[in-house]
Amino acid sequence: MKKLALLGVIAILFLGCATAPKVNKIQLGMSRAEVIAILGDPISITATQEAEYLNYRLSETRTNAMMGLSTPYYVKIVGGKVEAYGRSEDID
Repeated sequence: MKKLALLGVIAILFLGCATAPKVNKIQLGMSRAEVIAILGDPISITATQEAEYLNYRLSETRTNAMMGLSTPYYVKIVGGKVEAYGRSEDID
């Protein structure tokens, strides 16, 4: 019974981890809601007068996700639409 419970927890963790390849589904001009539908809720949101940034920690691979390894990714929203996305070095 303990093994079954452990497998269940591992499965939930595995399925619940967003991976970086999902970022490839993001397109310029998408709405904030479309981004969240693809990547899930951001870990935080920051904003300036000009833009809103959805902050994510995504794993490069499923193996990394299982090990808890992640990379910061950002989606820049201006006027309700995606203007830029990617790692910090990809964002203005």
